[in-house]
Amino acid sequence: MPIDNSISSLLRSPHEQDRKKAIAMLCRCPDRAAIIALQQTAEIDESMEIRFYARKALAAAKNARRPKTENPLLMLLPETLDTATFLRFDDDEKVTLIKALIEQNRTSSLPCFLELLPIEQNTRVLAAMIMAVGAFGSSAESRVLIPFLQHKDARVRANSIEALELLGNLKLFAYIFPLLEDTDNRVRANAARSLRSIEPFTSFRLLQAMISSGRTPFQASAIHVLQHFISDASVALVAPFLDSPQEDLCRRAAQTIRKLAEKGVARAVELAATLPPPEEKASEESEFSELDTQACSVEECIARLEQAFAIPDSRKRLEEIEKECLQLGDKSVLPLLKYLDRETDPLVIGKIYILLGRLYDERALPCLMRGLRSQDDRCRANAVEAVGMLGEAKSLMQLVPFLKDPHNRVRGNAILALRAIKEVDIEQPLATLVDSSEELYQRTAVYVLAELQRVELFPLLQKLLHSSFATVRKNAMTAVTALEKAGYSFKKEEAAVVGGEAESPQAIDTPINAREFSEAEQPQIAGESLHIEPPELGQVAFKPAPDIHASASAAQAGSRSSSWSGYFVAVALIALVVAVIIMVRVSIDVSGDRAAKELLLSAAMVHAQDVNDKGLEVVAGIALLEKQSSVVQQQIEQLSAGALSAQKILDRLSDAMAAADEASAEVLRVYQILDQADDVISGHCREFARIVDEARRRLPEKQHPFTGLYDTARTSTELAAMARIKDDLQTVSSAIEKLPQTVNRAQSGLPDESLFAREFEKFARLGNSLPEAESMLKTIDERIAVVAKESAKTSEVMQTLIKVSPGHEMVTKLEDMNRSLEIGQQRLKSCHESLAAVVGQALNIAPEKEEKVLLETLQRVSGEIQRSGKVLRELPEIPALLAKAQARIVRVFAILHQKVFAETVRLGLAADASTNWDAAVSREARKIADLYARAHALNDKITSENALYFPDIELMTIDEELQAATASSAAATLHLANATAFYEEAVENSQPQTTSPAKKN
Repeated sequence: MPIDNSISSLLRSPHEQDRKKAIAMLCRCPDRAAIIALQQTAEIDESMEIRFYARKALAAAKNARRPKTENPLLMLLPETLDTATFLRFDDDEKVTLIKALIEQNRTSSLPCFLELLPIEQNTRVLAAMIMAVGAFGSSAESRVLIPFLQHKDARVRANSIEALELLGNLKLFAYIFPLLEDTDNRVRANAARSLRSIEPFTSFRLLQAMISSGRTPFQASAIHVLQHFISDASVALVAPFLDSPQEDLCRRAAQTIRKLAEKGVARAVELAATLPPPEEKASEESEFSELDTQACSVEECIARLEQAFAIPDSRKRLEEIEKECLQLGDKSVLPLLKYLDRETDPLVIGKIYILLGRLYDERALPCLMRGLRSQDDRCRANAVEAVGMLGEAKSLMQLVPFLKDPHNRVRGNAILALRAIKEVDIEQPLATLVDSSEELYQRTAVYVLAELQRVELFPLLQKLLHSSFATVRKNAMTAVTALEKAGYSFKKEEAAVVGGEAESPQAIDTPINAREFSEAEQPQIAGESLHIEPPELGQVAFKPAPDIHASASAAQAGSRSSSWSGYFVAVALIALVVAVIIMVRVSIDVSGDRAAKELLLSAAMVHAQDVNDKGLEVVAGIALLEKQSSVVQQQIEQLSAGALSAQKILDRLSDAMAAADEASAEVLRVYQILDQADDVISGHCREFARIVDEARRRLPEKQHPFTGLYDTARTSTELAAMARIKDDLQTVSSAIEKLPQTVNRAQSGLPDESLFAREFEKFARLGNSLPEAESMLKTIDERIAVVAKESAKTSEVMQTLIKVSPGHEMVTKLEDMNRSLEIGQQRLKSCHESLAAVVGQALNIAPEKEEKVLLETLQRVSGEIQRSGKVLRELPEIPALLAKAQARIVRVFAILHQKVFAETVRLGLAADASTNWDAAVSREARKIADLYARAHALNDKITSENALYFPDIELMTIDEELQAATASSAAATLHLANATAFYEEAVENSQPQTTSPAKKN
């Protein structure tokens, strides 16, 4: 529902206290309109203090939006919704489920919807998912929703506009403006409304430019949209068209004046009274459909953009370029990229870089990368800012060198663009800016530090309080004052401010976002950058240098291969000789011809000598192969020992990360307990305040004002719950005392990333040596086969020779050779078994997790433990504050119970005087005294006699108790909101699938 007029007037007040009051009122009723208003205030308020205050209120309001729902589908869901569970429902159930999740503000389901958005086919489910992303997401999700503005289904387009409006991104004007000409009525209406709610200032300024353009289509669209900007300024822009010679513009102006008059704009009311009555009341459908007649085609818009490129005056050229880009949206990217090659004016080039960044199109990245090399400071600074807007991980890393750029604005923009990249150190570049002797560098440092709002960097901001430049000192004092008022704490020190008092927050110099020319001279799209997600680590695998020994081994293997090819040729020749011998033997005459026997002996001796010589070569090769195998085995054993050592080291590093993970989980558990206790106590405060107000209203008319307002049957249950909260507060209070030491110890025990690289290098060296070992095993297998074959041939030749000449000395040589070959074969088998065993063990040596996984775990754990340290600084005061509030709530419980019971007794006496009511009263007083003592967080006790006087306690006393409880609870809530902000910041700086543990489920 729309925001109350009183709140709207307070938001527009020039006084900061009024705007603070409006923010507090919006936070109490966090509906859709309130969330959007808080987002706008957090982005565009002129006061830094108000912006900080609105951001904290926005975080608290988003967490508070969780009304109870009875939807049975929610009973089927796990605490964190996953895609497998969601896909089990049919389409109708999915839509119902998404609505219920939005009602309960189940932000933990956001990663599931982000994963399913690209693949969902049912348009009803898709439209509902888009609304869920808008309800649960942040400006980082804008990039996910932008493509759905062009979806073929009108419901999806309309919901995309609403979702982007909820996200509150102030840079989406160029995407929403073309939807004023959409064919669907609801899409056009949503687009017109969101132009006012998302970007009121930029929108109004560009509408002024459209009115003054002289082009009928632009003027017609602008006149229609101005009915959504409720102010006298809108009337002033539209009024001249009441006398326009163009009937269409005149009619549109009259319609807009009447709309503004209906909304109470004074000047519009005066003009509407002078207008003739309309012939017939135009419906919203007809109004929006008329816009289609004025719509320009893409080709016409591109043609006008080309004409704008040719305008000689650079400032006028820029104004027209931006105006046409708003009509074209992302279709202007390619024309802009082509035109940049022709443009020579650095002012225009730099501004086009910003336009490309705000269009979120990665096709612009190559052009922006070239812009980073520009010699012009403005162009280079704008290119850095545009790359930061796009937020593409690899391109962001290209900005690291610009942390040392000589120009202050370039360096400042690089720091802001890289603030979310964990592996990039921005503190050192900031310190360099702070320590610089140049004023512009220091002024840039003040602005960047104020924008970053990081507690660990506050000492740098305090250092600038003592700058030698008066402007820097004033700006630093302004920033510190605003941060302190917003709830941040600084170490006390005397800041010498020369030249008078600190200026207001709006006096801070902003060299990073300083306008390049005046508002009147150029229209521009206002806004900040989208969240820049950090790039993933561990994507590049470690590749060690080639091993010299491996190369040598390869050469030796080639030599051995050549040698063995000769062996096989010799074996073939031997086989041929054997065949000849067999043929000769067959040819011997049974009669034992002497000449034939001599021929057979001669042939056998030749063959035997060849076999013996070959055997000698084979035996000699066995020894060489044994030596080579021993060298390889020794190398594998050494590398395996190193890998085993690395495995143990990685286990210790994993244990350190697990300890840090446990410490972070304990901090989260303590935070959640306190958060839940605060929710319960705050709820009771609101409930009892309502009861007291209603009882006060009844008092003049009813003798028993509390009867019916409070159910005494719930007292026992509620006080038992209060007793559990008491125990929880005592438990977490004890834990909070120990946690700082635990967190510090866990944080100091976390390893450096270089340790992982060093230890995984040992596994890499072992892995690189295994192919050589496996090649050696294959060579041994081949040599064993050759030796076996050679042994068989030797045995065969020896048997043939024995038949021809048993006593020949060659028979003895062949026997010795055969025995040597058999022994060599056994030695090779033993060598193979030994090396295979070592290789088998080496293959089993591997890290439990990949280096990429461990590095990602280290990054996550490091971020969580660092965040836990920040959260811990907010927690120590909370248990005591909640204990005070709980104690007062317990007392109010007892008082209300006794009051209602006393009224019941009085009614009972009137109805039945015979009952022993005194005994009942005493019994109830003892019961309340016992429950009170067990539940009271401050261990206060009352007697049954004290409880008898509770019915006489006045409403004013109860009201004072509730006010004190509310104040303590509110103070605790503020600390919890700070802690919640740290958790939410982690979600924004993390990957899309990460969920915030701080978000309530």
